[in-house]
Amino acid sequence: MSLSIHVIGLNNTNSQVLEEIAVLVSEAFNADVRVLSDDNVPSEFIDTFRNQYRAEEVLNWVYGKWGGEKVVLAIIEGDGYVEGLNFVFGVASPQLNVALVFTYRLKLWIRNKDISRRVFIERLRKEVMHEIGHVLGLGHCSNPSCVMFFSNTIFDTDRKTWKYCSNCAKKLKSLGVVLRHEYIFDRSANRTY
Repeated sequence: MSLSIHVIGLNNTNSQVLEEIAVLVSEAFNADVRVLSDDNVPSEFIDTFRNQYRAEEVLNWVYGKWGGEKVVLAIIEGDGYVEGLNFVFGVASPQLNVALVFTYRLKLWIRNKDISRRVFIERLRKEVMHEIGHVLGLGHCSNPSCVMFFSNTIFDTDRKTWKYCSNCAKKLKSLGVVLRHEYIFDRSANRTY
């Protein structure tokens, strides 16, 4: 399967960050990637009491505006939640081919300003790979090192890698997704390819 992915920045996402994410997904999935111009999420999707975006409504809005056959990945400067959870780092819909990643919480708990950008980018890579994994058909993984492991806190995100374990990689392959070996973590040998 040849993937086409559109990376969209919302709410003034840094263009350099978008380019780094575009390179990541292009290399990982051998995908044709386009970075689209920045836009703003309409304020009607903000829960003013919580000061967070209602993620599922934003997901549907993104689909309505940019959706189609390609995978749409929106990076959103802001915080999001779904009913029943205090927050989400991201959400995805395989039916809509849309993934969202919210950046607000990825910037928290970084104590050293000298490493703040590096830590933020590392966290963002993990969440991007995680949400695209959902769009491509993966569920959560029980391997705490796999990028598909559920992150309940930012510390869970920090502990896992930004790579897929061999089991998740096999599932992607069975779904027709081409994944480069550099993006696979071998669970049994505790090594990367």
